[in-house]
Amino acid sequence: MRTRRLMGALAAMCALAATAGACGGAQQAASADKQKQERERERREMEQLRREAQARADACRGVAEELLDALGELDSRLDVGLSYAEYGDYLGDLKVAYDDAEFDEADYQCIASVGVPAERAVNQYFKAYNIWDECFGDFDCSVESVEPLMQ
Repeated sequence: MRTRRLMGALAAMCALAATAGACGGAQQAASADKQKQERERERREMEQLRREAQARADACRGVAEELLDALGELDSRLDVGLSYAEYGDYLGDLKVAYDDAEFDEADYQCIASVGVPAERAVNQYFKAYNIWDECFGDFDCSVESVEPLMQ
């Protein structure tokens, strides 16, 4: 009889342990499911942020593309050398592209990261042109004397 009671108690303890394990397993499964849902939500948010950033970059590219192309072309031409007249022609093309860029339609990030540096570059090219122009107007000026100023 005592063995029977001991076996019954042991069976009850095993049943209780199995139920507790099943409950723990259910809790673990619920926790894993919640983590999976959280990861999926984060993935969707990141994808939305990526799409928004791409849209901003595309909009900025549309505003500044011709200006950046003109800056790149003038810079490339300067690498191989330009005459004063050729520099003036490319500077004219650059000014047209600068005037056509519609930064008033761009967002702050586009203006700050593209517009401001591009405008600084345009201003430096004009500054160099003015130094060169003044030199050509001065009979005593030599290219060697103004070259450091244009660098």
